[in-house]
Amino acid sequence: MDTPKFYSFFIAMREGDEAAFEEVYHLTLPLVVKAVNTYITTKLWWMKSPVERDAFRDEAVNDVYFTLYRNAGAIETPEALPGWLKAVAHNVCCRKTRQIRSEWLPLTEDAVDIRVHDVAALDPEELFDRLVAGKVTGHPYWALRLYALDGFSYEEISRLMNVPVGTVKSRIKAARTTLAA
Repeated sequence: MDTPKFYSFFIAMREGDEAAFEEVYHLTLPLVVKAVNTYITTKLWWMKSPVERDAFRDEAVNDVYFTLYRNAGAIETPEALPGWLKAVAHNVCCRKTRQIRSEWLPLTEDAVDIRVHDVAALDPEELFDRLVAGKVTGHPYWALRLYALDGFSYEEISRLMNVPVGTVKSRIKAARTTLAA
């Protein structure tokens, strides 16, 4: 990325120039798409349909740039923009994920059937154990549990299990593959 050129587009974008916003959009789009794809890969592994994944990515990227358009004047320096975009991309993805989950488990009593109501009443540990139900055991089970249920990062799980990060990733992938089959 040509830094002086980017700086001039950034300043013009902050002043309301829509053509400059378009240029900033094109220059930063790969960064935002990468951030959203990383979120989808690591947090939405359960979303199997490529159409749903593509729709999620497209909507998230649009929301990120909508937020940038509304708040362009709040970003002080061009150096802050990439980090700000990554943070906004993560927040947008988290919000969209919460929205998807709330659609799966509606809050109105008349819209909830008995089975969904029973599942919603379970504590997360019991629900996790029911979903896994002996399909995954041993080290892959604990790696997946620490990651999906307890929210630990790969690095934290690596330290807890006293294994390399790559081993943690392969154990989680093995658990996901087993559950998907």
